[in-house]
Amino acid sequence: MNNGGWGLRAMLAFSLFFVAFIIIAAMLINTNFNNVSPKKGENKQTTYYDLEVKMVNATKKYMTKNYKNLVNDIEIPVKLKTLVSSSYLAPIKDIHSKKECTGYVMFIKKDNIVEYKPYLKCDNYKTNGYNSNYD
Repeated sequence: MNNGGWGLRAMLAFSLFFVAFIIIAAMLINTNFNNVSPKKGENKQTTYYDLEVKMVNATKKYMTKNYKNLVNDIEIPVKLKTLVSSSYLAPIKDIHSKKECTGYVMFIKKDNIVEYKPYLKCDNYKTNGYNSNYD
């Protein structure tokens, strides 16, 4: 009795074709996503956040060497110029314009908890809360 519906063979063929299509599509999507993210050893594009992390890391080294015993409830702005002149960091340049940036890292010690807050000012970027008085 054929009521114009699909037979078993047509349904199996359609299902096989559909599963093959899904597998191929998944492989293509996976390949495209693997090409987007940088692989180990490849250079990824530097971001302003990366530059701020470099500033914090240099400030940690600078503070460890130059300020061993600090009292609580203290804030010290460490200028980017100081880190560069003391050879803790190479000059930081704007990602787009390649002009030198300015900035500072605020070292904060309160209740024996140490915090580092980077503030960077470049041609195309400025950290929220940046205060040019500390620069």
